[in-house]
Amino acid sequence: MFNKHLFDKHMLKACLVAVFAIGLAACSSSDSGTDTSMPTEPPTTPTTPTEPSAPADLSALFAAAQDASDDAAQAGEDATDAQMSATESADMLTTMEVGGDSAKAMMNAQAILDAMDAAIQAVKDAEAALADAKQAEMDAMAIADEHPQKAALMAAVDDAIMAAEAQVEATKMVRDGRDLDDAVYEVTGMGGKGTPRSIANTVGGDIAGALAQHATNARTGTRTPAHAAAVGTDIAAALKHEANDAQGMTWAMIAGEANVMDMRLGAITSDDLVPGNGILSVASIAGMDASAVDKTTTAVLSATGGTNSDGMYADGASPGLATAGTTGGTEYMGIPGVVVCLGGDDGCSVSSAGKLSAGWYFSPTSPMVYYIRNTDRTTSEAMPYVPETLYASYGYWLSSNADASEWTVNTFSSVGVTATLTTYDVAANDDLAESATYSGSAAGMSVRTMGSGDSKTTDSGMFTADVMLTATFGASPTLEGTINNFQGDAVGSSWSVKLQSATLAAGGAATEGVATAGGHSGSWSNQAYGGADARPTGIHGGFVAHFADGDAAGAYAARMDP
Repeated sequence: MFNKHLFDKHMLKACLVAVFAIGLAACSSSDSGTDTSMPTEPPTTPTTPTEPSAPADLSALFAAAQDASDDAAQAGEDATDAQMSATESADMLTTMEVGGDSAKAMMNAQAILDAMDAAIQAVKDAEAALADAKQAEMDAMAIADEHPQKAALMAAVDDAIMAAEAQVEATKMVRDGRDLDDAVYEVTGMGGKGTPRSIANTVGGDIAGALAQHATNARTGTRTPAHAAAVGTDIAAALKHEANDAQGMTWAMIAGEANVMDMRLGAITSDDLVPGNGILSVASIAGMDASAVDKTTTAVLSATGGTNSDGMYADGASPGLATAGTTGGTEYMGIPGVVVCLGGDDGCSVSSAGKLSAGWYFSPTSPMVYYIRNTDRTTSEAMPYVPETLYASYGYWLSSNADASEWTVNTFSSVGVTATLTTYDVAANDDLAESATYSGSAAGMSVRTMGSGDSKTTDSGMFTADVMLTATFGASPTLEGTINNFQGDAVGSSWSVKLQSATLAAGGAATEGVATAGGHSGSWSNQAYGGADARPTGIHGGFVAHFADGDAAGAYAARMDP
């Protein structure tokens, strides 16, 4: 029977004998007793093993991994941006949404198609980033395992691959997602044949219908009413345009717009101020005379008027609110408003010399009222500025029926205050000039159609133009002129409207005349305004014109030339 223990024991013994025999042979000597072995090298100090040298492209591999990760992240960001752009643009394609501006509609439609292209490219970029990360992985694997930086490199490469894979999926979700697809459908339609140009033509067609000739040589029967009431507050900003020929300045312009700021009032709830935690547009009136701003009956702003023993006013203190055209409250250089203490580090006070400290601010009752210098020498010192009343406002707004299938361009022009104008008879007012010229601006909507068939384009949008009028006074005053220098995306470079001679009515009444522009005859209106016993300060009105390649309707305001 085999005894493993005895076998191991004999084997060990045999090995020891063999080792011993080898040792004797290595150490044997000659018969003479002389050592004949070869001399040995002196012992040397063991050297410390050095690290394997890094491949020349190790740092490049780290950079490649980072670049792949960054490229993937950028691809994902590009896809997200594309989706957001498409969604926003999809809400700006109709006549209602772009305010009749076909160029804007076409731009938004193109932005949607560009967004789809960007999403497709983002997928390609993400896939390229993933391929780069995998190539970096292959290159990294070729590095010796014992290299101390290999583990870190492989971790970086793995992170880059995971990031790229995630972005490939994310970009594909955007490219193939419903949001982007719905936006593209808004442009291309059911058959996929829609284009940005066809979107523009649809908007242009709506405005063309509103401006088309519906009656012979008159506004009656058209969908372009003039001298309508001013724009209502319920009209969306995109559907209207308001302008004026005011010569004055708003309070902010007088005070210096750089000095105007919005301040939150905190808990101030004075009846003179916006309630609660509201915000006022204010400007500092530090250094002004208290008497110049405090027009209250009791003149409460004074060096001793504060609530504290040192004459300091409490935050929120206000002497009262002025009303337009009166001096019953507080004002800034004649502009009614409210003076309020907003405190600060130095608080609010009035010096013994009657000067206001840094904590006092002013806010106007009506920030958008225009003011002009007061020319009345008897009141100009106390009231340097007075409201401007003799200026015209003009513009247009769009409206439609319930389903937005039919559109109307409404034009308007008006003045805030119109003094009674005398007759313009030179015999009755022989100190007045016999004629005068007026210059100003017009604004409105226009449409221009070019080409035919499949290449037909219909553009629409807002225009501006120059107005020049000549008034001839006398027993039967008349007015004529031109409108030219049309600017906009839907106008012809040579467009010009001849405003045929029309009656200039005494007393500021509106009259109408014929407008010719190369197509069917249109019409125009005029209404003068100004003071009594003087030639009109200005003239305002509206017009409809038909050109050989388009139509326009707008309103204007013109002032007497110097």
